[in-house]
Amino acid sequence: MKKEITLYYSADSDDAFMFWALKENLIDTEPFHFTLRTGNTEDLNTRALKGKPDISAVSIYAYGFLTDTYLLFPHSGSVGRNYGPVIVSRNPYTIEDLPRLTIATPGEKTTAHSILKMISPQTKTTTIPIVPFNRIFNAIDQGEVDAGLLIHEGRLLYSQSGYHLIADIGEWWFQKTGLPLPLGGTVIKKSLGEETICSISSCLKRSIQYALNNRDSVLESILNQKNRKRKDIFSKELIDEYLYLYANEDTLDYGEDGREAIQTFLNMSFKANLLPEKVKAEFTP
Repeated sequence: MKKEITLYYSADSDDAFMFWALKENLIDTEPFHFTLRTGNTEDLNTRALKGKPDISAVSIYAYGFLTDTYLLFPHSGSVGRNYGPVIVSRNPYTIEDLPRLTIATPGEKTTAHSILKMISPQTKTTTIPIVPFNRIFNAIDQGEVDAGLLIHEGRLLYSQSGYHLIADIGEWWFQKTGLPLPLGGTVIKKSLGEETICSISSCLKRSIQYALNNRDSVLESILNQKNRKRKDIFSKELIDEYLYLYANEDTLDYGEDGREAIQTFLNMSFKANLLPEKVKAEFTP
């Protein structure tokens, strides 16, 4: 009898890419049977904070609240190297204007939200989930908010739709730290035990390696799935560019600077009073 493991991941393209081989049974996962579920980023953070999933994609900021219960995989993450989520608006605001603006963010436990609060603690925020895809753009256009913080494919679409770039928070982070920005990761329950955790880590890493080795076919499959399920029509060029940003060799392994970046981010979050206590990142073997 295979051991049932539940894995939650986000609806964006890089997570779909990472776990495509698991979802489509393209790799050997003995002795496990993976049940995969998707959700928007803040929902996944909330679910993990309640300790529900065996494995979940989470924001690195949310991981700062999960260190007692979950370990972080050294792979299956999203990293921005001098780029990241962007703050956009219809009006030509600057980063100095942020304290007087109201900005839509994808959730209070997202890494993007916490970086915004590091940049401008006085900025007012409201949560607008990333699904449906155009919701945050509509909120800007209808005057619900002054600007929006885009964490997924929207960061590649805002310019052609006439929105103004206020700031790329990945650039801000790099200028401040000289490190990549660790946006998302994947966590697993400590209670599953070291042997199970090591075996599952191997399965997930093989899924990522399969996608990297078969990038074109996986990309086409993701594109077809997205365009069947959503009214937004994504181009191959858009998904391709997005995957180069967030599904790459850093996804296969954070590397030394990636691990340093995660701990630096957690330390800075605590210093900015965004975490209740100082925590140490713990990785699976």
